[in-house]
Amino acid sequence: MDGNGYPRVLDREGCVFGKHLAGEYEEMRKRMDVIERKLDRLTTAMVGASITFTTAALMLALNLWLGH
Repeated sequence: MDGNGYPRVLDREGCVFGKHLAGEYEEMRKRMDVIERKLDRLTTAMVGASITFTTAALMLALNLWLGH
């Protein structure tokens, strides 16, 4: 420890700066988890929409083809 009472090592548990960085890292990790969940939901919604539009296009083509 130096004269200020802080350890000289700069790891996450060793000093105030390291603890601050660890807190920021945890906050960023939480944000990334939220973004990951949102992207998973968006991907699921996009797959569902593409299946719906493909089915609608096929049904329209079938109706037009059978209508003639």
